[in-house]
Amino acid sequence: MALTIYYIMNYHDILKINIDILISDNNNEFNGLMILGRQGIGKTYTVTNYLKEQNIKYLLLRGHNSPQQFYGYLYFINHKNVNYYNGKYILILDDMDSLVNNKTISAILKTILDTTKPRIVEWRSRTKPKFIYNGEFINIPQSFEFNTKVIIILNDIPKDLLPIKDRCLRVEYNPKNYEILSIAKEFIDNDVIEFVKLYIDNNDNDLTFRTLKLIELCKKIKTDQWKDIAGEILKSKTSKVIKELERLI
Repeated sequence: MALTIYYIMNYHDILKINIDILISDNNNEFNGLMILGRQGIGKTYTVTNYLKEQNIKYLLLRGHNSPQQFYGYLYFINHKNVNYYNGKYILILDDMDSLVNNKTISAILKTILDTTKPRIVEWRSRTKPKFIYNGEFINIPQSFEFNTKVIIILNDIPKDLLPIKDRCLRVEYNPKNYEILSIAKEFIDNDVIEFVKLYIDNNDNDLTFRTLKLIELCKKIKTDQWKDIAGEILKSKTSKVIKELERLI
């Protein structure tokens, strides 16, 4: 049974706690962590930064991957784990379209998230798998034991992935506006941060990093008018136009 945890505490810290649980040597039950949350709130940023802080290596896959590419990456990262990093190399799957759109990849994903041991990943094709990484050809077997922990980052759970959610730790990541601003101080112009504070309710959760980046861009391009434009953006952030602008940033 999956473990879904809801907290009253800071969402930023919640995410870190669940990563700690996943990578703990005492965790023998869960091989995956599923992180769910709206677009533009820094899910990937928070995960990768925390892993860097803990000196944990990771491989980040996003976008589209063919089944053969996906199988190759699994073997590559597993080989790194077994031979170099002693189980502290993490695989991150960030909103991968191919997780949902390809049945072969979905089947492999179920295997690598399985709670039973050993987790044997197989290439069920007559064609021998081929994989090239950084220009180097890597010879891959038809099957291997997978020993790596997996973090899956999604905006929501597609219907085709519902069976997988029960195999993972699961966090509903929905940070409040004040948490977004606190994290954003690391990379957003302070004038933007201070201006946005005047317009938002700290305890709501409708602010995104994409909105902040959009306002910051307005400040750079329209120096004299940026506050007027930013005010309209913050008032209209639920409109289709602003959502499209956020997507493009």
